[in-house]
Amino acid sequence: MDFDQIVKYEPQNEAELVSLTKSLECQGQISLLVAYWLIGHSIIKFYKKHYGQQELQNLAAQTGIGIDTPHKACKFARQYRRCAPGL
Repeated sequence: MDFDQIVKYEPQNEAELVSLTKSLECQGQISLLVAYWLIGHSIIKFYKKHYGQQELQNLAAQTGIGIDTPHKACKFARQYRRCAPGL
């Protein structure tokens, strides 16, 4: 279902509501996972692998994300770089 279909959808029973909720929660987790990989990948590409704690601290401060998020995102992107060949 796309966004408009989900907004208009009315579960007919509790089982359908549970199924929809599980599906949306799973999609949310996948989206978050992809977002963190893209954050790390973008940092690595921008700094050409030459970044340190200061660059990551500045990025965290300017974006309002937690200080450990950029570091973990880079580690995640490096670990799974083969999952996106050509990037």
